[in-house]
Amino acid sequence: MRSGRRISLSILATALIAASAYGQGGLGKGRLSGIVKTVAGQPIAGVTVVLRFLESERLIGRGLAAKAKSQESVTLGTTTNQKGIWSYAGLATGTWEITASARGYHSASRLCGVRQLGMNPRVELRLERIEGGAEGIAPGLLEKADELAYRKRYGEAIALYRQYLEKDPDAVMVMLALADCVMEGGDIEEAIKNFQAVVEKTSTNPADKQINAQAVARIGECYFKRGDHLNAIEHWKRSVETSPTNEQVAYNLAEVLFAEHGADEAARYYDLAAKISPQWGDPHYKLGLIYLNKQDYPKARECFKKLIEIEPSSQRAKKTKEMLKDLDKLR
Repeated sequence: MRSGRRISLSILATALIAASAYGQGGLGKGRLSGIVKTVAGQPIAGVTVVLRFLESERLIGRGLAAKAKSQESVTLGTTTNQKGIWSYAGLATGTWEITASARGYHSASRLCGVRQLGMNPRVELRLERIEGGAEGIAPGLLEKADELAYRKRYGEAIALYRQYLEKDPDAVMVMLALADCVMEGGDIEEAIKNFQAVVEKTSTNPADKQINAQAVARIGECYFKRGDHLNAIEHWKRSVETSPTNEQVAYNLAEVLFAEHGADEAARYYDLAAKISPQWGDPHYKLGLIYLNKQDYPKARECFKKLIEIEPSSQRAKKTKEMLKDLDKLR
């Protein structure tokens, strides 16, 4: 009887893993908030924040489409208040790209998973001030390049970014934007070289750790696009180890490791994502399923209780409560 219940729990966990892979398009009831700061940690008021919903199977960073099924469907916008804080309600479940931009600063972006119910991770973006002022170096050049990149006119954007870098060769955020465009334009080998240049430029200054980690993660994307999963995983691990501050990178690395190598190694990065963003339900949920399949019922129970605490009214929480009832019978 006890053995039979273990089998049923394992089957249910497998089914829930499969079900959790699918999101929904359009608008919904999800809420997301964040803060925009300078590199030194000072909040920035009046920053333009753009939220784009991505109907894709992306894993890490802009441009990685595991099965080339990317389609932009919704673009929303807001601005930060005097404390650098922004928020937006009415978002669909799925992956959103958050981009922050302000005059006199390089723009910054990251991906964030959004759920309908419960707490979503708070998005923190840091903007690097343009040294010497972009207007003094090349008036309007970066703004035009960013606009072209946003509209996916990558060839034109690349030309302008390179023009700017001739005047300011140490602008690492412009180097990163250039490499992004090269990758999005499809020249993977050239993109790797450009990202590697960013890695080398930021490898010695501790203040550049997040930029360094971002560039390393982008190299991983390039290898993944090329079908070299071993090199992709290696670079994503390096990215997380360099700057373990992005819960989405840690979570997505766990997803890849789960598919490639199984649950044991993936659990480490689900756990890291949960520690970085303790009010985000997804990593707690996935950890619970892993512990459940390993028959480590106390840890599974702990993870599921945390999920229910975070999103008590969600459909997933209702299913999890039923699983907890089954677990309680094993005591």
